[in-house]
Amino acid sequence: MEFNKQEIIERLKFFRTRAGLSQRELSGRLGLGNSYINSIESGKTALRIDALDEICKVLGISIFDFFYLGEIYNEDQKQIIDDLFKLKSEEQALITNMIKSLKDKKK
Repeated sequence: MEFNKQEIIERLKFFRTRAGLSQRELSGRLGLGNSYINSIESGKTALRIDALDEICKVLGISIFDFFYLGEIYNEDQKQIIDDLFKLKSEEQALITNMIKSLKDKKK
């Protein structure tokens, strides 16, 4: 699968906003200038693979997720994943336990 520059920019924006980070906050967490992410998202700066690796680490995703997460889930599943990331860790644990319980009932 090939990705053009705009698709990569849109994926970066999606995962950044899903993580609840502004461009400035993400740049800061990367230890880079305040406008670094803005310059990438505006198309002024190309996204280097080493920078993408660091960005993915900060966002809590793998590079694989960055490129393929949207390709393997339907819209409802993506919404569930998005909602799950917005929950506190205790709430995520409750959801995980509920899913495990449902799977156990099917056995």
